[in-house]
Amino acid sequence: MLWLYRHGYERAAYVHPNWVATMGSVDALLVPHACGAQELSDLLHNARCMREGAVLIVQTPPNGSAQGLDSIPDLLRPMGYRIEHCLSEKGREVCIASFHHVDYKKAA
Repeated sequence: MLWLYRHGYERAAYVHPNWVATMGSVDALLVPHACGAQELSDLLHNARCMREGAVLIVQTPPNGSAQGLDSIPDLLRPMGYRIEHCLSEKGREVCIASFHHVDYKKAA
């Protein structure tokens, strides 16, 4: 979190998963534990803390043992996240995604 803060993400935050839905606007959200797609979906379902352009950093469980949905990138895209980079090493994938609000009313 300190690295993020020192590199322009002044509102970078780590919060307990139960508090994500009640947070204010953040520049970056780091999920420090390995998180399967279903768990991440549950975590972000009611989250309104991600401002336009905010960064989400999340890692998958080892050896693709994510439960539920197919993959973290497949989960995040429809939620308004653009995958910026995915790193794979030792059976884990770390995804870095930026949030871009989609106004469905304007799109219609």
